[in-house]
Amino acid sequence: MSGYYGFSESNLYNGISRDDETAVATADSTRLEIGMVAANLQYNIAGFQLMIEGNYTSFGNSGEYNEYVMNNHAGTNSNVAKEVMGFYTELSYRWKLKKEQNFPQLIPFVRYENYDTHMTVGRGLTENDGYNREVLTAGLGFQLLPGIIFKTDYQWLKTVSEPRPTGMFNLGFGYWF
Repeated sequence: MSGYYGFSESNLYNGISRDDETAVATADSTRLEIGMVAANLQYNIAGFQLMIEGNYTSFGNSGEYNEYVMNNHAGTNSNVAKEVMGFYTELSYRWKLKKEQNFPQLIPFVRYENYDTHMTVGRGLTENDGYNREVLTAGLGFQLLPGIIFKTDYQWLKTVSEPRPTGMFNLGFGYWF
């Protein structure tokens, strides 16, 4: 488990006098209070790996922040929610292609994700069901060496506002040093 609490930065505090109540109030409206908690679980047995991760984040001052951005940056909309939450679970298997050697490996996997980046919204903001998403991913990784992997997958994505899944094919390469 892990957690975080803090504030986002704002350059509007630079050079202002703490006695200038209007300037301080304006600067305060450009800063978000952030609280996060996350949990991660991994279990490995006989080449199988199960991963589960969840996250909850709360943004204080999001209403004031959104209002400031919309009023002071023409053409820019801000839709920072008060609360966001999500989780995923993934099952994979590491299949060694050469006996007595760890690499290369084929790694088939399936992952389910559910996250809502508009779980709760503040004043002046309407909850957008397009931000409440589910993703199912099935794929295959080819790990050539400990720091080199090729990966392909297919994703089925849907939202509360668009429940009919759309598909996306992904192809990637990873290098870790």
